Amino acid sequence: MPSHCLRRLLNCVIAPRPAGATEIDNVASVAVRSGLVGRTLTESRQVGRLAAPSTCHAVTGAVSLAHRRPSHPAAGWRLLVGIMVVVGWGILLSGCSEPRRAVTPTTTFSLENAQVYATRAQSRITLPEFYRALREADYVLLGELHGDPTHHELQRRLLGEIVRHGRKPTAVFEMFNRRDAGLIATAIRQSRDPDSIAAAVGWDTSGWPDWRLYRPIVATALTAGLPIAAGNLSRSELRALAFGGGWEQLDQRWLQRYGLLQPLPASLESTLREKLLAAHGGGLPPQVLSGMLKAQRLRDASMAETMLAQNSGDGAVLITGREHARLDYGVPCYLRFREPDASIASVAFVDAADFDAATNASGTPTHDYLWLLPGSQGLRVAHE
Repeated sequence: MPSHCLRRLLNCVIAPRPAGATEIDNVASVAVRSGLVGRTLTESRQVGRLAAPSTCHAVTGAVSLAHRRPSHPAAGWRLLVGIMVVVGWGILLSGCSEPRRAVTPTTTFSLENAQVYATRAQSRITLPEFYRALREADYVLLGELHGDPTHHELQRRLLGEIVRHGRKPTAVFEMFNRRDAGLIATAIRQSRDPDSIAAAVGWDTSGWPDWRLYRPIVATALTAGLPIAAGNLSRSELRALAFGGGWEQLDQRWLQRYGLLQPLPASLESTLREKLLAAHGGGLPPQVLSGMLKAQRLRDASMAETMLAQNSGDGAVLITGREHARLDYGVPCYLRFREPDASIASVAFVDAADFDAATNASGTPTHDYLWLLPGSQGLRVAHE
């Protein structure tokens, strides 16, 4: 675990218990005993980063249990493991395996200098060629680094380019939970204001980065008259399915339909484990990491199912994290499993320095296209 993460965790543990922490103590105690340890780990992210306070309070609540001397030495050990699970499960619920970035927009660059690399052709292509490939694909995935303004602005532009010639794909968002589909539909029916959707789904308390980063993408979809769909599972569903034993209770036909009954190939599972550990600071208990793997696969299958179900003839465009957009173990795998002949275009926005991410350890492309950025830290796309 990085030293700054460790320091923050230690600060959480030794900090005086905040006002109102009694309720957190009680719920954390129940969570440790029941195993549903993520229930109250609400999160508060600022733009591009995970903010510490709410997680700190939950950890403080759990650690406060340790002040009660256990009656048996083994009980103390079990309690310590429980605390680790509380922390780890809070990390799991904080989002996917994609790391987040704090970005201070200071510089602009022109699309005239854009560089797009086609991984299968192993060559750079022109923007017109790239746009044509996106327009012709049944399913397009635009893989972001959550909270990077450059990535979100490019998602808006590419969605606009796809619909510019009259195509109307469904815009699917990882950031919206499928349980909120009715709320989203009602908000759109009553007012085609993007802010009404944010209010309906409780964006401010959802834990996603600043709504202002995603609002232009939603506005573009609404202006073009695109259907908007929620692709993700809710956190309560993920808790039950990935960590609370619900995986075994799922409809086996659904699991089979999306290939979830088969484990990932060992090399890909190892890669995904490393990604998850790196994104969340490392040092996670095995049971938490196992739950995170299940949650990642369930999210991917859920988003694929939404893209397939909401395809009314013009396909679908997914706004999601780069890891979910990966060809080798992300959403495209589950799309391909259901529709082997579908045309898929997976795009990742990456720093030019990360060019080696074009292929995995087996030499297989991770995405169809890489939009190479000259170090997007501190950069923002110039507005048209």
